Amino acid sequence: MSLFGPRHRALSTAALLAALIFLVAEAARAQTNEFRGLWVDAFNTGFKTSAQVSQLMADARSGNYNALVVQMRRRGDAFYNSNFEPKNSEVSPSTFDPLADLITKARDTAGGQQRIEVHAWIVSFPIWNSTNTLPSSNSHPYRQRPEWLTQESNSNKWDGSNFFLDPGHPEVQRHTFNVAMDIISRYDVDGLNFDYIRYSGKTWGYNPVSVARFNQRFGRTGLPATTDTAWLQFRRDQVSSLVRKVYLHAAALKPQVKISADTICFAPGVTTASQWTNSAEAYTDKLQDWRSWTEEGIIDLNIPMMYFDHGQYGSAWTNWSTFAKNHQFNRHTALGPGIYLNTVSNTFHQVRTARLPAPSTTNVAQGFSFYSYGLSNDEGVSRASFLAALTQPNSAALYDTAGSGPVFATKATIPVMPWKTTPTRGHLKGFTIQAGTTNGLDFAGVTITGPTNRTLRTDATGFYGAVDLPPGSYVLTASFPGLVNVSTTNTISAGAVTTVDLQLPLPTPPQVVTPPLALNIALGSNATFAVTASGTSPLFYQWLFQGNPVTGATNATLTLTNLQPPSAGGYSVVVSNLAGTNQSTTAALFVVPRPVIHSIRAVDETQIALTWSSTPGFRYRVEATIDPNGTSWAAVSSLMEALQFSMSTNVAVTPDTRFFKVVCLPPPAP
Repeated sequence: MSLFGPRHRALSTAALLAALIFLVAEAARAQTNEFRGLWVDAFNTGFKTSAQVSQLMADARSGNYNALVVQMRRRGDAFYNSNFEPKNSEVSPSTFDPLADLITKARDTAGGQQRIEVHAWIVSFPIWNSTNTLPSSNSHPYRQRPEWLTQESNSNKWDGSNFFLDPGHPEVQRHTFNVAMDIISRYDVDGLNFDYIRYSGKTWGYNPVSVARFNQRFGRTGLPATTDTAWLQFRRDQVSSLVRKVYLHAAALKPQVKISADTICFAPGVTTASQWTNSAEAYTDKLQDWRSWTEEGIIDLNIPMMYFDHGQYGSAWTNWSTFAKNHQFNRHTALGPGIYLNTVSNTFHQVRTARLPAPSTTNVAQGFSFYSYGLSNDEGVSRASFLAALTQPNSAALYDTAGSGPVFATKATIPVMPWKTTPTRGHLKGFTIQAGTTNGLDFAGVTITGPTNRTLRTDATGFYGAVDLPPGSYVLTASFPGLVNVSTTNTISAGAVTTVDLQLPLPTPPQVVTPPLALNIALGSNATFAVTASGTSPLFYQWLFQGNPVTGATNATLTLTNLQPPSAGGYSVVVSNLAGTNQSTTAALFVVPRPVIHSIRAVDETQIALTWSSTPGFRYRVEATIDPNGTSWAAVSSLMEALQFSMSTNVAVTPDTRFFKVVCLPPPAP
């Protein structure tokens, strides 16, 4: 048997030398602090009876594992007592609760046995896997909610293996969230593990409700092309939104619970961020942007499903190892070998390379998770023999002639997650809702301003959230078309999730409180119309003259200068806001000509004759005063209507009268 088993008999001398270097480096690292997980699927035995759970725990401890990722939701069914989905009929007896039993036995450390973490693994979107039969339970979501299924643009709903729920349907988001939080809230799990948290491919997602949401958001019609960049990103966002929502609600309810995801890794693999967006199938086809999840911090543990036969796809294993280690950001990564595809020796090799830093860096993974408990190798080695090879030198030597020893020779503790145990940052979450309703606002804007600034968008249910915010005071502002913006100030504390729901009211329609009043203004003078209005801000104004908009007249006041006769007429203003418009009454502007007195002639000692220019249609009267400054005038004639261009009148002269003037008034209202 070669160093790495039958699949590596063709390894070159250079490859052997590199492998030996790996082994030396690996041996220098203590292997007492790493995540050692084991996926336990529901298609095989493992936890469907109490006896299976006991055997599973015994096997996990004999193999020095410290975590089990157990499939509690397979295809819209439950291997626990769910409040939302039917229990799988393979659970025996039907009253048995596998998850509760798993947790109890995993916590049992009597006699110094290993404590095992239990991570509840849920299959997120595949909901049924047969075209010939229906789920036995009438309450199964596939039978209850066929309108939730995703489809291709030609309405095909079967992808060859499964029917999927559509991630872009708001009710799918709500239901899947409820399933996840039902487990987290009622069971003392160590973690929740998302599987199939993605689309089947980029040709999927054409549920009519999802397409309608996309078209509403972007002002489109019809069906978007599968390669439309906005449509691709829209669908990625649907997946990420669900992960974010569960992460923040879990952190608020049980901060110690770890959220993990089984993420896509297909050959040949990528090593850089640019390759990720250009060629990684997870991003380009399955629409699962798990790199952004680790960067944003909405999962605690990334488990890349690196299911590679090492003899055939060793380079893919290396590439993804490098990428995953270098893109952890402030979260953890456990590499996921597909041990069912490999010889025992190849699995040992993958474990040892998983423990090494990425090339030219100090970036290391925090462990691994094996797939799977149901099948531990491809060469017929029994489960008991495989577990012995992991932990016992003599058994390990049967598969590793280099004499490096078993890869799980001792027990290991799971690495501490400092953002959970000693947090320095806080989180924010909430819903945006139309005031007076229970409707979450889809794609509402939420801006956060404070020690750091962020711009967010709500998901299909109106949820928004931000992870890892520096502590301090923040101003939150929510906006949505047709509703009034709402702002609030809140404090973010380290290690806490601040919840702020934002209710956006409908705007109050504008009302004109004080309308513009009629004005009589002398020719060549200035005039100002003013109006006051109520209603939800902002209010917008547009003044009208004779029913036509006045250019640039968009304030609550309108000032006119050097008035001439063409400016005379009716003025009004239209006031508008988000709720509608309202128009004021019309006020008349009269541009009053200044009469020119041509002569003042004494008739006798008691009368004087005045002659002046006039404008037909206007009215005039004579006023007099004894004050040379003209501060107190009194009428000394009745109104006279001009019918010609020159007028005259005689007025009485009293001993106190010294000064006279002619005042022009507008014609009477029609």
